Amino acid sequence: MSLPITEAQSSPKSTRALTAVWLLLLGFSLLNFYLAEGLLEGKQLVLVVFAASFVKLTMVAGSFMELWSHGRPYLYIAGGLFAVTLGLMAIAW
Repeated sequence: MSLPITEAQSSPKSTRALTAVWLLLLGFSLLNFYLAEGLLEGKQLVLVVFAASFVKLTMVAGSFMELWSHGRPYLYIAGGLFAVTLGLMAIAW
């Protein structure tokens, strides 16, 4: 008795894209960690960390919530919300 093949198993391209997203998320997380350890200070640190956080939020919303392929308008709304929220946090800082 064989199990049905799912879409993710039949398409190695989708697993490569997901692996790339995971690696980029890890890279941005390491960037945030090392910058916070003393490489930058003050407003420069806040702007770089918030920019990296925006990219990470957009990647998570796009790939793991599948908004890149199925809900592009919702991805734009979510990206706008992320930008406004992080921008207000940067201004408040």
